[in-house]
Amino acid sequence: MRISNAGLNIIKKYEGCRLEAYRDPVNVWTIGYGHTKGVRPGQKITAAQADEFLKEDVKWAEDAVNKYMKIYNFNENQYSALVSFAFNIGSIDQLTANGTRTIGTIANKIPLYNKAGGKVLAGLMRRRAEEQKLFNTPVSSTGSKPAPAPTPAPKKKTVGEIADEVIAGKWGNGETRKKKLTEAGYSYAEIQAEVNKRLTGKTSSSSAKKKTTYTVKKGDNLTAIAKKYGTTIGKLKAVNGIKNANKIYIGQKLIIE
Repeated sequence: MRISNAGLNIIKKYEGCRLEAYRDPVNVWTIGYGHTKGVRPGQKITAAQADEFLKEDVKWAEDAVNKYMKIYNFNENQYSALVSFAFNIGSIDQLTANGTRTIGTIANKIPLYNKAGGKVLAGLMRRRAEEQKLFNTPVSSTGSKPAPAPTPAPKKKTVGEIADEVIAGKWGNGETRKKKLTEAGYSYAEIQAEVNKRLTGKTSSSSAKKKTTYTVKKGDNLTAIAKKYGTTIGKLKAVNGIKNANKIYIGQKLIIE
């Protein structure tokens, strides 16, 4: 199952969107609704591209809810509310008590997760209230199961991906390339500028592909993260500007090299 538009709208409302690349609090280039993969200085995107990035970024939160589907068989609204919850909190393990609570108890517990740093935050109170409301909203259906989510439209490739294809010769040359890119809905000037950057060495696509990020979830620590990605705590601290290895927070995006 995938998150519905109702669930995505909750995430979008409280995460906020920026269409031009910026550095987040841990100095990672970010764009859209907190997207970090492949983001570069000066990059600009459309609102539609931000939506597509969010649908990709939310997959780990969908997985966090999907692992409990065999126990609860959540309907679309319950599922989408919990994906929004997991995207913010890190998981639904504690909320469900690892799958031992009832649906009713889960619904009643959602508003309790409204604190950050031990303090109740108004924004979290509002977000939990909206998630609880969606969770408790019945799903309209002619059968016993909710209607399947519509098949998403094919994802449009990023400027960087198309630039790599151009360099590999997949789009032809000269006017042929220009015509093909334009007919496919891409900006020839933008693609060509990116190709020129990569060919002159100003932007290294190969090094960008080697860099990945990880979003800290509840229960994570640097030791486990370093072991998972085959790196060291020292390198994680150096790359991400972390002074105290014991002070990482849920939702923090770490660069993995």
